[in-house]
Order: sequence, then structure tokens, then C-alpha cells
Amino acid sequence: MAETTDYYDSPLTGEELDEAFRKLTDLDNSVAAAAESEEKAAYWAGRAQTIANGALGWYENADLLRREHPAGENGQWAIVGNTDTIWLWDSDTKDWINTAARIDLSNYYTKEQANTTFATAAQGNLANTAVQSVNGKTGKALTLGSSDVGAAPTADVFPSVLAGGIGGAKNLTGQSVDLQQINLGDTKGTENYPYVFGTETPSKLTNSPYTGGPFYGFRLVVFNGHLKTVLIIEQYPVSGRIWANTYDGNPKMWYGWKQIGAVSAMAVYDEMAAAYNKGVSGV
Repeated sequence: MAETTDYYDSPLTGEELDEAFRKLTDLDNSVAAAAESEEKAAYWAGRAQTIANGALGWYENADLLRREHPAGENGQWAIVGNTDTIWLWDSDTKDWINTAARIDLSNYYTKEQANTTFATAAQGNLANTAVQSVNGKTGKALTLGSSDVGAAPTADVFPSVLAGGIGGAKNLTGQSVDLQQINLGDTKGTENYPYVFGTETPSKLTNSPYTGGPFYGFRLVVFNGHLKTVLIIEQYPVSGRIWANTYDGNPKMWYGWKQIGAVSAMAVYDEMAAAYNKGVSGV
């Protein structure tokens, strides 16, 4: 007897059928992915259930937790209120342990110990017994020189302000002064320091460029090799007048006072300061 075969007359074209068969692979992959997602969901649901089952609730402190649950099981946990942390049952120690990070501070100073150890003069305690010695000098109030702290002595700097504000400038007002007295051998000699002078009695001033009455001014010395010049910036009777007298080491003579005129004292002073700083002159 001849076999009979039933045929399904599909409305799809051959090309459409081919495309449908090609998508079967994607369908299989989608089914497999869905199954895997379902397995993962089931796993995490189980984990959540385990955690939920292990939760014992909230306790005010660890003593209450231990009192109500003297023995626990792995996976059981509780929230302790006074530490605001989660406590787990530890089967190794047979006890509830705090899961918060614990730092051993036993090797560190407490605040009180630190205050005692590092007390300052303002805090008291140790200031009177602290070591106060520098380069062999002792005491609570030390006066240190540059050599005590290993610093080079500060170089002499030509003053850049007028006499009223010059630190270290001598004040010889009212004293008898030789206006041409200088130290030829040592440019840093005290005789060469700038100073202010003044007197109502002209006879108190030796080698003065002005002898007609009271005379006030500011004197400085400028060195340039064998030439040494004394400059006087007059304050009274003619404010701003400049006097200059140069000593020549060869042939060892003074050239005599020359009047420069009543010009800006500050301008002349700053010029001399600039020259000194360049190493042209010294005081």
C-alpha cells in the first residue's frame, strides 16, 4: 500500500522561511538566557531568605543580645543599638562579635597624655623644665648671635632713608664733631658710619664747610679706591644744600669743601646707596 504524506501549504515564501529558520538560533539563545536569569534570581532570592532567616532583630546592647541568644548559628546576626553596628555569631569563639572595623589604639597617647608630654609655655607644666640651650648658652631668654645659629653675619647695607629713620646711624647732635674725621684703613670703621650732627655754636664743628652760625645736617663717607669723599646733606640753614670734600690718598691731601647746591637730598642719598650696593663705595 502506498504511503501518504500530508503537506502544509505555508503562506511564506522560500526566502521568508529561510529567514525564520535562521532566527531559531537566536530564539534558543534567548531561552537559555532566560533560564540562566531565572537561576540567578532563584540564587539571590535564596541568599536573601537566608539573611532574613538569620536576622534576630535589634538589641539595645551586646549584653542583652547574649542574654537572649547565648548560643547562635552561623549566619545569624543582630543590630546592636549602643554601637550602631551589626553583630554576627562566630562559631570559632562561640560568641557574638562586632563586625565594625576595630583599631588598636593601645600604642597611642590619650589626649591627656599628649597634653602632658607636649606641654608648651602657654599650657604650663613642662615649659620650666624644658631644655633651653643653644650653642652652650642657657636660660629662659637667650640672646643669640649669627654664629650661634650658623648664619653668616648680615652685610652692612647703605641706608636708603634719611637720618631720622636710619637704624644704626649715630646721633651726634649737640656734640663737638670733626666733620673730616674718617678711618682711611677700614671702610667699615665706626668713624665712617653715617651720622646726624647739629649745633647752635659753630666752634663745636671742626673742619666745617659752614661757620656763619647754627649748622645742622647729615654726614656720610664714600670710598672709591684711593679717593674718600665726605658728603654733607645740609638741613639748616639751607635745607637740601650739599657739601663735598674729597681726600686723595695720592698725594694724601684734601681738595677742600665744594658746594653742590640745594638739590633733592633724597635723590643724592638714593644715588649713593645704589653705588654702594654695586660695590663702588662703602661706609
